[in-house]
Amino acid sequence: MANENFTTKLQKFENDLVEKCTEVTNHLLPFSPEGDYQLALKHELSSLKYDLLTEVVTAKKYKKDVLDCGKYDRMDLVVKVAGRRIILELKSVDAIKDKHRLQLLNYLYGEDLPGYLINFQEKDGNVCIEKLTYDRHEPILHKWYIDKSAETMFFFDKEGSKEFSKTELVGLCELLQLPHMQSKFELVNAIKAKITPACS
Repeated sequence: MANENFTTKLQKFENDLVEKCTEVTNHLLPFSPEGDYQLALKHELSSLKYDLLTEVVTAKKYKKDVLDCGKYDRMDLVVKVAGRRIILELKSVDAIKDKHRLQLLNYLYGEDLPGYLINFQEKDGNVCIEKLTYDRHEPILHKWYIDKSAETMFFFDKEGSKEFSKTELVGLCELLQLPHMQSKFELVNAIKAKITPACS
């Protein structure tokens, strides 16, 4: 019964997290520093009465010994969901890489709980959220992609370059016979994967 209650509350938290990450990216400019996203997301989740902490110190262990007392490792956000600790690791980089996943997985070691790696992409503000668990064979449980609203974007005229709209990308996918996708981020990656072999 307790596990069912936690699962239900975790699902609600995930819905809230996606909604609030959308809110954050639509109120901050692309190339905002990671710290700004952290403060904004803390503000949004606090408005929903979540109990959370920032820059939480965590100690690394080697076998049974403590290597340090959190000198080098601090978790960006820790949220209490049904009394259990959920770790959020935030990034503002071009794309999530394995080193970012491993950073979160180090925090999850010994925990039977998922954590969330959230990247507010530098150049366009789109968001990728990965739900990770400490499982060597299948660490990524789920992904969410959020497009930054076009109404909050800045478009700079660059000679010889063009920013494609989501509608234009969907049209390209249809021409290339690619499956329909929700996110502009996914559309761009699918098109790149399709045309790159033909260009090489």
